[in-house]
Amino acid sequence: MKKQLLIGLVLVLAVSISYGQKVINGFDAALDTSAWHIFMGDNAIADSSYIDYTVVDDPVMAGDSAIKIVYSAQNSESWGAFVKLEHWNPDSNTCYDFSGYDSISFWYNN
Repeated sequence: MKKQLLIGLVLVLAVSISYGQKVINGFDAALDTSAWHIFMGDNAIADSSYIDYTVVDDPVMAGDSAIKIVYSAQNSESWGAFVKLEHWNPDSNTCYDFSGYDSISFWYNN
């Protein structure tokens, strides 16, 4: 019985370690601008609809750096407006594999 319990405990521990946290970008180095893409409405005006992003060292949740995103969206379409910042996998032939995860978290300061 003890042997089966030990084997079960080892299996649970192995699974929990293999499905740990995955960090997509810790922002500890300069941003790879080819992986970040900005989109906005067709009628957006550049001085009032924009996204600016930079790497900063304060405030930081973990590691040495964080990304700071400053954005604005002006009501430039009949339905409103939007600005969007997307992060794509740097290898255009692959996707991020999140199949081993059941949630995603973002830390942000408002």
